[in-house]
Amino acid sequence: MRPIRLGAGPGGRSPILEYLSSRVLAPTDHCALIELSTYVFETPREDGELVLYRGLSQDDGSRLLAVEPVSEHPSVRSLDQLEHEYSIREELDPDWAAQPITLERRDGRKILLLEDPGGELLDRFVGRPMDLTRFLRFALGLVTALGKLHQRGLIHKDIKPANILVNSATGAVWLTGFGIASRLPRERQSPEPPEVIAGTLAYMAPEQTGRMNRSIDSRADLYALGVTFYQLLTGALPFQAILVYAQELVPGKVGLISGLFFGFAFGIAGIGSAVFGQLADRTSIEYVYWVCSFLPLIGLLTGFLPNLERPER
Repeated sequence: MRPIRLGAGPGGRSPILEYLSSRVLAPTDHCALIELSTYVFETPREDGELVLYRGLSQDDGSRLLAVEPVSEHPSVRSLDQLEHEYSIREELDPDWAAQPITLERRDGRKILLLEDPGGELLDRFVGRPMDLTRFLRFALGLVTALGKLHQRGLIHKDIKPANILVNSATGAVWLTGFGIASRLPRERQSPEPPEVIAGTLAYMAPEQTGRMNRSIDSRADLYALGVTFYQLLTGALPFQAILVYAQELVPGKVGLISGLFFGFAFGIAGIGSAVFGQLADRTSIEYVYWVCSFLPLIGLLTGFLPNLERPER
């Protein structure tokens, strides 16, 4: 990540950042005066239509996060996401979320400033299997944070490593990226083309695509959580790993084996959702979270998979 002076974005100069660098923002309920001209920013994430900056004050060492659209001519959707994340700030807790501070607007552009709780983006740890001790530490913190979010009556709808901050030493977790979060306990998603569906397809529950006769509720976040856990443990997204494994398992029958894996995975997911839904009705959602916290241990079964590495000759 290349440090940059405020106002110099990854694609050139950001007009709204340049404008803000000459201002001192008024104090809010969550922080004192913010003199943005003293901050040096880096860009730890550019995710689709939005870019995340992390700022460090050269005066007192204080930190903050900033999110703005990547494009010089941002879409209405990206601007609405920033507006929406700011609108739910009072329902977020700094113990488990990066809490918005202020939303600045200028010349049709917007930038959202948030408190920086510290830690690193979880997506820095993906790409190779994570050791079990670190995984369990992160998993416990993530389940706790997601449970707190659901207790506030919110559904995140875009849980993924790029929207999760973690502290490697303590295991503390903070959620961010609430641009499409919902206050409703259930909502119906209308069918949309893949390129305009809000969220990230690789982590998205099937009902969130609008192509199933089923409402979206907190279980959509649990689906995305499961995909995230799988990626941390294996170093790959579920379907990517299945294709690789199928090719090694039965060469020349990749389509057949992949189809069997996919069908089995979706079937188990449907059965699991029904079981956990029934369990929540009979007990409580908190009990379901407690049960789910043990599910990552199923990953230990991967130790019994055959070794596909061919010995050198």
